[in-house]
Amino acid sequence: MRHELETLLNPSALYRDFLASPGLVRDFYPVDYRDAGALGARGAARAIPPERRAAMAALLTRQAGAWGVGEASRDSLARFARPDALVVVAGQQPGLFGGPLYTLYKAASAVAWASS
Repeated sequence: MRHELETLLNPSALYRDFLASPGLVRDFYPVDYRDAGALGARGAARAIPPERRAAMAALLTRQAGAWGVGEASRDSLARFARPDALVVVAGQQPGLFGGPLYTLYKAASAVAWASS
């Protein structure tokens, strides 16, 4: 059965293997993206220096205040500042490949991963 993500674009062999045969691309992607427990353990094993996390949290807090969303972001920024927090980051090329709907799909996917 074809993976639904294969139908988005004409995928490369690397991407097809990432979806269907993660063992073949283990050198590039050490954890199967479908294994939430392994992803969490891999993230928890990363040692982020506390001062680096604090500096990033301060930067994001300043930006949120400058953009007028400081109050709405307070809880999320407080969770980010915790030393045990794992963060999901999603890159985006606005509308370049797939249009505006693809942007929404990527955002929804990042939210789903972050909440799992």
